[in-house]
Amino acid sequence: MKIFDYRAPKWLLEHSLAKNISFLPSKRLRLLDKLETKIEKVNLNLGNSEYEIFVKRDDRTHSELHLQGNKLRKLEFLFADALTKGVKHVLTAGGLQSNHCRAVAAVSQLTGLKTHLFLRSETPDAYQLGINGNLLIDVMLGSKIYLIEKRAQYLTEIEYKMKILSEKIKIRSGEECYMIPIGGSNTIGLFGYLEQFDEMIRQNIDQFVDDIVVTSGSGGTMSALAIANYLTGSKFKIHSFCVCDNSMYFYNHLKKELDDLFGAGIDINVKSLVNIVECSRGLGYAKSTKQELEFLADFFAQTGILLDPVYTGKAMYAMMNLLRGLRPTFAYEKDENAKNFVANLKGKRILFIHTGGQLGNFDNGKYSEYVLERNNLDNIHNCFGENIFKI
Repeated sequence: MKIFDYRAPKWLLEHSLAKNISFLPSKRLRLLDKLETKIEKVNLNLGNSEYEIFVKRDDRTHSELHLQGNKLRKLEFLFADALTKGVKHVLTAGGLQSNHCRAVAAVSQLTGLKTHLFLRSETPDAYQLGINGNLLIDVMLGSKIYLIEKRAQYLTEIEYKMKILSEKIKIRSGEECYMIPIGGSNTIGLFGYLEQFDEMIRQNIDQFVDDIVVTSGSGGTMSALAIANYLTGSKFKIHSFCVCDNSMYFYNHLKKELDDLFGAGIDINVKSLVNIVECSRGLGYAKSTKQELEFLADFFAQTGILLDPVYTGKAMYAMMNLLRGLRPTFAYEKDENAKNFVANLKGKRILFIHTGGQLGNFDNGKYSEYVLERNNLDNIHNCFGENIFKI
């Protein structure tokens, strides 16, 4: 790994808004082990052949499982900033099965930094946690974990606790800390997906894509794609499917990202930059219906692409149902953007950004129970002793 000098994309530096840019990163840490992630066309039964679906494989940003996913792109800039400042500790936050926190733990291990993770939990008792999925990786990488209330808000509660811990570490060891917000979603992290958009331009997506679809968990990836598309002439329509919060939360986040990058005086209607569907939340964050899990299993069987039940699975499930003219969740009736999703499409060629998160499939025992139930155990055979002769 090497930190190298960074120059932002030409379309950003030469845009009329460039004079307003408040911050440009000067360094980048190369973490992806490939020049670009592939774009694959998937063949799905939509009931008609009207739509073409492509998948940008950002679940494969690295060959090592614990380093995969969209967060790695953001961490190229965040860790470059942290290492340049000479810190010894990295603090961040998320849910127990946070892909972001797992990625931070993995990159910290690569760069020799110590990881401190504030994880939202239903219990303060570590012995009641299920140590699996992303959390298992966090623990195995030696992260120090601080359990916080499940509904704790970042700006009013979590960030405050992170600052207190940073001060304690500085007093006790004399070592500096670096704080990364949930999802790596700030102006520095934004450049991870401004660069990803530039990568897609080099892949000539304008020749075969009309619309781009992405999941929203913290809002950073969505914001970067929406901003990049705007700065390059709005050649595509951007759509985002929420897995938590609501559309107004993510529109406000996009507005903040624009203000932080270009200054508060910029006058851009954020609702014109991205169409945000919120009924995709379903039962709520990290909660799956039987129908969603069935879709995940069928999608994997048809395409060989493994989605996850928390982020990409919910988004793809909702999108495919809307394309089929179906109501994906009970919240559909109150979601105008969901009702108008098909009408808001620019064309029939859709690129879905696969942001990773497959370790989330190994979190919940209910998923394993569902898979066994769905297959009626017909593919599992008893070959103990002489039972092989009975098959």
